Amino acid sequence: MLNIRVNNMIMHSGNQSRIFMDIDSCTITGLYGEKKHELITLLSGLESFDGDVVLDTISLKGSHEEYLEQIAVITKDSIINTELSVNDFLDFFGSMDRALDDSYEARKKKLLQEFGLLGFINIGMNFLKEIDRKKVKLISFFLKDRSLLLLDTFLESFHKNDLKKLLRFLKDYVKNERIVIIGSDNYKFLERFSERIYEVN
Repeated sequence: MLNIRVNNMIMHSGNQSRIFMDIDSCTITGLYGEKKHELITLLSGLESFDGDVVLDTISLKGSHEEYLEQIAVITKDSIINTELSVNDFLDFFGSMDRALDDSYEARKKKLLQEFGLLGFINIGMNFLKEIDRKKVKLISFFLKDRSLLLLDTFLESFHKNDLKKLLRFLKDYVKNERIVIIGSDNYKFLERFSERIYEVN
């Protein structure tokens, strides 16, 4: 069960019109909670808020800019087909996220190794299978330390072994005051892996 508290929230809808909401709290519980797209749109579309955003006991309190720095949204349409090599692609996103600190290269190498992609580091993204491009996109998120990862219908093409590897990684990732919310139709077993990995349908 995931408890979300947002005070005096303002968000943009698809047509960019403002919607004013005052939400004390809401609870997301699997099939009986909010629809996945609504929840992820809600959390990723926050324009401003007065007070705090609390996910379980984890507070994302701060300015709107600080909130956006702490979240990442990855959807099924997030995969970029580019001629950039895996290495250049990750460096590009790393520079955009201001993640290129002294430990960046070591983090990048470790993540590529964990996701089984170290041998593809100089291969163009457009030559990779879709599943491998998805893994690279995930790595681009993990290169910077964030508090909230929103995965919307992103895992459908992951094979069982890939899912197990990813979930083992996520289980370790969320130990340090982080939350992962996964929107999916058919991965009900996900919630068994960690109290901070949630599935919404």
